[in-house]
Amino acid sequence: GATGNFHIIIASFLDEDMAADYAGELAGAGNSPTIVPPFGKALTTRVAIKSFSSLANAQQEIGDFKGEYGNDIWVLKY
Repeated sequence: GATGNFHIIIASFLDEDMAADYAGELAGAGNSPTIVPPFGKALTTRVAIKSFSSLANAQQEIGDFKGEYGNDIWVLKY
């Protein structure tokens, strides 16, 4: 279920298998991704590159990931 953490989301998929495959690629590259299942009105399974216990920490580090993953990444509480 929900963790109450803040996740930096870099991708979202309608197909959860594709989300799992992408998370596997990220993990293989040395990352620690988190899969966020659909909740609320969202239909997509999202992949987070990193998770934080506070919004401030997530916002502080999101810039570090924009260079690699683009400006469309965002912080999601789940």
